[in-house]
Parts: sequence; C-alpha cells; structure tokens
Amino acid sequence: MGSKQPTVKYLALKAGLLAGLCGALIFLWIGNEWHTPVKAKIKTGEVPVLSHGSEKELLKRDPQGMNWTRTEKVESIRKNTVFLTFDDGPSASTDELLQVLDQHKAPATFFMLEPNMRKHRKEVLKTIQLGHAAGLHGVTHNPDLYYASPESATGEMKTANDTLQKLTGVSTGIVRTPYGSKPNLTEPEQEALLAEGFQYWDWNVDSLDWKHSTPDFVSNVLEQTEKRTKDFPEEPIVILMHDRPVTPEAVDQLIPKLKERGYSFASIQEEMIPVHLQ
Repeated sequence: MGSKQPTVKYLALKAGLLAGLCGALIFLWIGNEWHTPVKAKIKTGEVPVLSHGSEKELLKRDPQGMNWTRTEKVESIRKNTVFLTFDDGPSASTDELLQVLDQHKAPATFFMLEPNMRKHRKEVLKTIQLGHAAGLHGVTHNPDLYYASPESATGEMKTANDTLQKLTGVSTGIVRTPYGSKPNLTEPEQEALLAEGFQYWDWNVDSLDWKHSTPDFVSNVLEQTEKRTKDFPEEPIVILMHDRPVTPEAVDQLIPKLKERGYSFASIQEEMIPVHLQ
C-alpha cells in the first residue's frame, strides 16, 4: 500500500503552528520596541494642562501676536508704570474683564482664590493664555483663619499654588494676603512666606470699588494715581481692584484715561521688588 497522503485539515494545522512560531520569534526580536514609551512632542513655549471633559488644551506661556510683552525687566519698571491688580477671582465676570484688557493691550495681575480657581477653571486658563500674571490670594479669605499662624499663612498659599499648577501647568510665588499685609501679617508670618518662596504684594492706590455698583470710582482712582506719582515720582503705581461685575466697565474707562496721562501698563513678575503698605 502507498503512504497515506496528509489531509487538508492537517496541512492547515501545520501552517498555523509555523505562523505562530514565526510570530513569536518576531515578537522576541522587536517586541521591546513596541512597548517603548513615546513622549508627546510639544512646541517650545507650551506646557500641557489638565483636560476637562473631552477637552485637551495646550497652554502657551508667551502668546504670539500681542502688541505688548508679559515679561518686564526689573530695571524697566520705573515711573508712570501702572500695575492693574484684581483680587478675589476668578468669577463670572472674568471673561469679560479679560476681553477688555485684551482690547486695550493692557497686561494685569490676578490674585486668585483657590475655591474660585476650581470653580472657574476655563477663566484661569484664559488668564494665563493671554499673558497676564497669576497671583495667589489664599483659600478662605478669612483673616481669623489665614492669620492664625505662620503655618496657616503659608499653607493657604501652598494649597492655592498647587491648584494653579494642576489647572495650568504653571506656579507662582506672587501672593497678596487677605485685606493686605498691614496690620495683619505678623513678622513670623512674613518670614514664613519668604522662606517658602512667596513674595507678598500690597498696593498704593485703592479703588474702593467694593463700595460701588457703578464705575463712578474711576475718577477717584485717577486722582489717587496722579497724587501718588507727584509725591513718589520714581515709584510704580499698583492699583487694587476686585474681580466683580462692575469691573470690566470701569477698566474700559480707566485704561484710556491713564494712557492719555502718559502711563503704561505691566504685570507683576517674581523678580520685582514688591510694593508694601506703609
């Protein structure tokens, strides 16, 4: 009798075993290459930020196309420089305020509260995207809690800074303590903030905007600014305002009038010498 011919089923099984063996050899040869982590390519000047929902955003530190630059050298901050600063945000009014600042090409500094940053995440991102400076205003805004000890003073700022970094990928050492440093901030609390890398800023022009529901306080800000410039001509002007519904309209009126008087605008940077209440 002749030899038995292999069946089609047998040949198919043999071919499958050979294919599996070849696949295993290929995997051993280049398998490691398949599992090598690949870092995402990010353009210079961009940092990744947290995604919210299905959105994924890249945050540019220095946006192009702006007519002003966010970074100001210390030696260039001289007389007739105005620092617009806004406390207590972000809020539902922040987006409109950012639009006004962008229209006037005026950089500003936002001293933000940690709970409000978590509530208005997109506004925090937009603030940084447009080149404004991020500052910290703590967590509770309760003087009894914030000024309880050096640990509480620094702890609130560290918590706020952690949230800022999680939301934007950037951190800051610029802070403003609730209701200002004088007479609230004790010497041990000052030393603790400095030891943690925080520079606390106050102001030398108080808008008192919290008293008003209309922008009629703008004239008072202009009077204070001119008097401060006359009395201290080499000192920059730091204007205290708040992130409130009336603020966008007030700023829209204020900036052109300050420009008419020869003032320019800058945002606070960490290397600058801070202004403190006297």
